[in-house]
Amino acid sequence: FFQAEDGIRDIGVTGVQTCALPISFSDEDFGHESLALEYNDAHQPSGSSKGGQFAPKGNHSSKQITSSRQNSFVSDLTEKYPDLSAEFFSNQLNKAEKIYAQTTQSVENFKMSLKSKFPHVKIEGRAKEPKSMVDKLGRKREYGDVNDLNDLIGGRLICNNINEVNYIVSRLKEDYQITDEEDRITQDNGGYRSYHMTLLIDGFPSEIQVRTQNQHKWANYCHDNFYKPMNEEMRNFIKVNKDTINNYITDMSDYYYKLDTGYDMQRPDCPEIVAQKVGCL
Repeated sequence: FFQAEDGIRDIGVTGVQTCALPISFSDEDFGHESLALEYNDAHQPSGSSKGGQFAPKGNHSSKQITSSRQNSFVSDLTEKYPDLSAEFFSNQLNKAEKIYAQTTQSVENFKMSLKSKFPHVKIEGRAKEPKSMVDKLGRKREYGDVNDLNDLIGGRLICNNINEVNYIVSRLKEDYQITDEEDRITQDNGGYRSYHMTLLIDGFPSEIQVRTQNQHKWANYCHDNFYKPMNEEMRNFIKVNKDTINNYITDMSDYYYKLDTGYDMQRPDCPEIVAQKVGCL
């Protein structure tokens, strides 16, 4: 999860939803990135804003690729990654569409199962789209085939507090085969907090994030305001004020963590320059 290949990334980083000032955070990779506010003017993030990769995307059938669109997509990929052949991308795209036809149902079954077990938890999920699978092979060369990807399904569970997060994590460990996990709640990454797990859903590797409502609010705030700046003015604002922004979002992450664990503390002051430009958490 995490990348919100498809998550927020560093405020200057890439790839679970992470928030690094920009923020190299890629919704596409579930946000595995850190949150170190290192400005990267050349970085062009790919996820959407609120909800990231898990936002509703309409009818799954619309994701199937027509022949002409497939040829155009393959042509674009060979231009983007000239060391890989059109035949390779075409074969991988055909495989990806077959996988997607199965994972779209698997993710819906997964969500229904979780909702019956955890009715008070907000549950989001998505099946990785064929074009996204194939493009990742070009970007991440450790994967040689779409069947090797570890995020064919992505899910997120948004809880009320840390105790609920811990309970759900323990239940998932009981009910599913876990192949990887990372506690990024107690050990945050530049302020980003979420529990990341890779598990098997109907045999498909799936990245799952479990976080609190406050952690989700924090991630969306960073993603929407700092990870994906809309124009050159905003990019310059982030570059000039990155230390102020990083200090504020880090303080707010610690503040939310204390609240989620049952402690009361004074809310950090919001810098005036941040309040005027993007508003406060």
